Amino acid sequence: MNDFSQPRKQEPIGVIVMFLENVRKIIRMFIAIIAFAVLKNDIGMYVWIGAGFVITVTAVITWLQFEKFKFYIEDGELILQKGLFVKEKLNIPFERIQTVNLQQNIVQQVLGLTGLKIDTAGSGKEELNIRALKKDDALALQEALDSAFEPAEDSEVQMTKEGVEATNQKLNYQTLVKLNLKQLLLLGATENHLRSGFIAFALIWGYGSQLAEYFSDYSEAVTEDIEANLIQAGWIGLLIFITLFILFSVVTSFGRVILKFFNLHAQLNNENLQVKAGLLKRNEHTIPLNKIQIIQWEDNFIRRYFKFKSLKLFQGRSEETVNSKKTIEVPACFHEQEEKVMEVLFPDSHQQLVSETFSPHIHQARILAIVFSILSLLAASALLIISSGALLAVAPVLMSGIIFLSWKYVKTISFTVGNKQLCISKGWLFKKEIFFKTYRCQGVEYKQSIFLKRRKLAHLTIHTAAGSRIIRYLKEEDCLKAYNYLLSEIEKHKGSWM
Repeated sequence: MNDFSQPRKQEPIGVIVMFLENVRKIIRMFIAIIAFAVLKNDIGMYVWIGAGFVITVTAVITWLQFEKFKFYIEDGELILQKGLFVKEKLNIPFERIQTVNLQQNIVQQVLGLTGLKIDTAGSGKEELNIRALKKDDALALQEALDSAFEPAEDSEVQMTKEGVEATNQKLNYQTLVKLNLKQLLLLGATENHLRSGFIAFALIWGYGSQLAEYFSDYSEAVTEDIEANLIQAGWIGLLIFITLFILFSVVTSFGRVILKFFNLHAQLNNENLQVKAGLLKRNEHTIPLNKIQIIQWEDNFIRRYFKFKSLKLFQGRSEETVNSKKTIEVPACFHEQEEKVMEVLFPDSHQQLVSETFSPHIHQARILAIVFSILSLLAASALLIISSGALLAVAPVLMSGIIFLSWKYVKTISFTVGNKQLCISKGWLFKKEIFFKTYRCQGVEYKQSIFLKRRKLAHLTIHTAAGSRIIRYLKEEDCLKAYNYLLSEIEKHKGSWM
């Protein structure tokens, strides 16, 4: 019986999920100290005693947190009660609810539990995370909260014959994308491996620098040996380093794709988009179409050959979620899927009466070329410090390539303004197309520094509920024209942004 009118607790076995999550947070905070204790035998015993004490205290606190956590629905609000030493009661009106998503990490999957996360408008943090529900209860609660997205004539739901038919129509999902193993491997092979390598390197470097403070005696000697060997190896050492970095990047790309998109199933109907995916952490997002503020199509020169793109969805979300740039991604969309998405999300685009395209000034290419040339020369000088002659030989070729790539990139940027939709297109090797409806613009900002004014250039910033987008280095007259037109469209629109 899925009755949410009375205070309810999570499933008792869910205390394990909460305990492991608390332990994981503690380990992340003290990972360097824990690793240091493993190697230092003389203080290791005391650290393990301390760890045992911390684990015991964490277990007690987790149980109390679990006992104090209750939730229920009353008068169109989701009510949350919690608090260990200070009792808290949080009332979340249905109209503030933006998204209700289901999630299963590996522990939840083993225990047969489902987590439910709720994001609300106007909040700087995630309001609610119910970690341990049975799947049926989680689905029932999600369905009950879905009324936040639906207008109702009365406070009570009238299950008439027409209402039943409408509900059935809403649940009539059509498959948009369903990845099999072959498509998953193709997706991994066509990832941006360079980006994957740098992300993984940054993560490892972050933990490594933290650990280095506690392993200075060990790491200093090892680092000196590695540096000495690399200097002696010269170009061979550089080649080995580059080869290992490429292999590491490719492995990281495949690992990320498999973990994130395993068994992906994206379904679409006339009201919602539902995306299920994940291996160790299984996420299930149900996104009301009227909450989608911006869509972004991405591809690269390899995916262009196989004729598919990735779709990213940006919703009207809370402040923290917008700033953290969390998105829902649907990869491997071929031409028919792309047409279907555009038809559902932009059904009136063919009625666009006004459309004009603007491009940035070539000055943007100069700025990019200067910045990347300086960074590349600094990197090259660090790698080729053993041979200044090699640096002098590489510099002209490197700078020529950067100037060409910067010019080529800027030539691909365009900004199309219409009375129905806006489109920002950019990228050559890695292409992006960003679409959003004109009426969803919440504000437009014209920016012009003293240096831009001298060159008669300006930046245009468009604000939406899903974040802002900037078009840089437009000609002054083009920027003012787009600025005034968008302000006019915003003033004319009398409906909701959602």
